[in-house]
Amino acid sequence: MSTKIFNGYSLGFPATTPIYEIDRWAKLLRARISNVEQYLRAKLFADLAARLIDQIALLDSPKYLLPIVNGMTDEETATLSDLQTPYMVVFENISKHEKKIRVTQERDPLYDFECNVQILHVPGRNILLAMLFAEQEAYRILWRRMPHVQEYAYWNNTDQPSYLTDEQWDRRRRDWDKALGEDAIPSLHGFGIDCHHVYGHPDLERILRRMPTLRSRVRQSAGDRLFHERLDGRELTASNLFAMERDFKKWLKSTKGRLAAVKMRHDIAERLPKEITREILMTSVKTLYEQFHAEPEAS
Repeated sequence: MSTKIFNGYSLGFPATTPIYEIDRWAKLLRARISNVEQYLRAKLFADLAARLIDQIALLDSPKYLLPIVNGMTDEETATLSDLQTPYMVVFENISKHEKKIRVTQERDPLYDFECNVQILHVPGRNILLAMLFAEQEAYRILWRRMPHVQEYAYWNNTDQPSYLTDEQWDRRRRDWDKALGEDAIPSLHGFGIDCHHVYGHPDLERILRRMPTLRSRVRQSAGDRLFHERLDGRELTASNLFAMERDFKKWLKSTKGRLAAVKMRHDIAERLPKEITREILMTSVKTLYEQFHAEPEAS
């Protein structure tokens, strides 16, 4: 049987450590994860809201407004409600994805903010092991910087790291085999620490502080438009996605691609709102479209 424990660590606590000391350490971990989670949530919310607002500003026809909103919320409504502001549309989008993760247990790095640690005792040894379960790379970086956490991974499909002797590597194997038992199901051994406890969505001020810059929004929108132009009506599928993206990146490096990108960015910069404000986030998408596409008054 192939054993791969890439998320394995040892803790600098003896197995006889009083539970209150581990609890104090766990509270520190939760507090640090909570700070990172709030940042990541606000950043995701801001990125999605900016993307939606910029799409509205660049629409060539109001008939595309409803499909964009329905696509984000997975609804099939025939009309747009005046209550559907960019804030509410993004709120529904994130809630939809998080509910799917909870129901199906299918991980999604973009929307998955859960973080769990399983602490395991190795029978016969006075040590504790731990396994981290998280989709966010920021969580993993934070975890590795926590006091008492040391890398203790093991796998048997390739050679061990060069800094470990055969005896040290085999010791890891024996430790994990004992800690996980015959069933090798982490949740059935030791005890878990749930670090995910931020629910709901960030407030407006936190979201506004994480809004992407106009320059990055222009580059994002220009890249999206140029990519779809390069598709030239061809259907984008799971089988050809990587090839299409590779071809697009190669084309962007050509003289023709660079010139097209410069022109597209210039045109788009003229059409996007220079700043995404609280008012824009809380204005209905219908009204935003009308405002963005209103004919300038004659002087």
